[in-house]
Amino acid sequence: MKIIHEYNIIRLREGVEFVMNILEESIKKGFFEGISSIQEIPEDFKDSFSKVMTCLDYVPMHIKILDLGCGSTGNTIEHKEYNKKYEPWLCRALYSIRASSLASCNYEPEKTQIIGVDLGDLSKEKFFHKELNLLEKDILINNFEKGSFDLINASMLFNSPELERILTGKMIKDACKNTSLKLKEVLLPQIKTLLKPEGIFLYQGGGKELFSDEPEYISKFRNSEECMERFRPQERHYWGGQY
Repeated sequence: MKIIHEYNIIRLREGVEFVMNILEESIKKGFFEGISSIQEIPEDFKDSFSKVMTCLDYVPMHIKILDLGCGSTGNTIEHKEYNKKYEPWLCRALYSIRASSLASCNYEPEKTQIIGVDLGDLSKEKFFHKELNLLEKDILINNFEKGSFDLINASMLFNSPELERILTGKMIKDACKNTSLKLKEVLLPQIKTLLKPEGIFLYQGGGKELFSDEPEYISKFRNSEECMERFRPQERHYWGGQY
């Protein structure tokens, strides 16, 4: 496996533009419920989505992704204090694009999965999800198949105010050091168990140095396209189905 922090991802401008085009076309086709323009999507999500796509070589088909702390619309500090910023945008995007393209291609749904995990309410979401407290020991390996994920993503998980409140009883909006250290202790062995041998653990947001002492940590990550300096978007496909 590889451990990658978002700051160590090197992206080409063409790759970012390619991802933005995917989002714009998704909105035009109505694949985002309640969204009419790309300006309505939080900037943090656009950046996060671009980094996820970079890790996947811009070809996110026949893969399985687990999004830890995916966001919710429930009664959490994140939702109450930051409104739409912490909604499950990544899971919504990947699910919508995948579901809308399956009818026009041969990809099997079970081979292209996005699974979201959060402590908050996910009951109205269409993507497969579980409402779990990630501070609990073995919570992931008790709920998911070992060695089955290609990518495990965690955006802003390691400075979660809601988890800090549960852990310490204190209301802190950021810099949640206690939560970061406890989550690393609890989650890292499980993440290694759940990922495929070639899988990637991508963490974004707080805790930049949290995993830098791990042997799997990548200080500079270039995907295969970038290494060969030949990013050429394929003939435009929409999650497997042509535009």
